[in-house]
Amino acid sequence: MGKVSTKAKDRWNNAHYTQVKISVAPDTAAAFKAACVAGNTSMARELSSYMKNYCANSAAAVIRLAKKPLETRGGRRNMLKAIIRQLEELKEAEEHYCDNIPCNLRNSARFDASQQSLLELEAALDILADVF
Repeated sequence: MGKVSTKAKDRWNNAHYTQVKISVAPDTAAAFKAACVAGNTSMARELSSYMKNYCANSAAAVIRLAKKPLETRGGRRNMLKAIIRQLEELKEAEEHYCDNIPCNLRNSARFDASQQSLLELEAALDILADVF
């Protein structure tokens, strides 16, 4: 009777669940397993709960952003701040790229294009800083 019951459970699980394989450091896996044992819960239950919460929070964030963020001055300012942060990250990455161009290529078109990109990004950031 045990084999039939196991087969039925396997069929039901295969129809209603998807397995997710993750790779983590052995010490992390051992600590997580120990915490689950101490909390009298299963690793699958905790990971599933985390995934549900993560998806719910991510969906809520997307919905909040989709709720016409441009209707209010605060929403526009927040969006502008996010754009400025992204442009600053882009500028930082371009500076890093430019700094790592070898000396023998400092007079190349690639270096000139990188320098021009930096100038344009700085100008854009200056303009956006004055918007609000």
